[in-house]
Amino acid sequence: MCPVVISLIGPLKSVWEKIIWKGEVSVGDMEETEMQLLNINMHDAGLRVDQDCRVLIVHGSADEINPVEDALEFAKIIANNELRIIEGANHDYTNHRHELVSVVLDFLKENMHRA
Repeated sequence: MCPVVISLIGPLKSVWEKIIWKGEVSVGDMEETEMQLLNINMHDAGLRVDQDCRVLIVHGSADEINPVEDALEFAKIIANNELRIIEGANHDYTNHRHELVSVVLDFLKENMHRA
């Protein structure tokens, strides 16, 4: 059985900004990684997720960069998922970070025995 997989659709940019701020990767590395991510066929990638994996998909309803419909479509592709839309959360989960952490921790607590 595979480990738990968590997909945070919205906050990818802020994660990369934190990595750069800590000096763990260069801006060039980030740009290359972002280009690789943009070239991923999410439909095909979703179909390759092992059926035994539990996947948490978290998305903000007010994400101004990635529409919530992206998360809804992704959830249709991955068989064993839990989709959580955080109402009012924007792309960076501003004012909703405690709720984001709570959702992720609850999912991990419920599913770590599967890893």
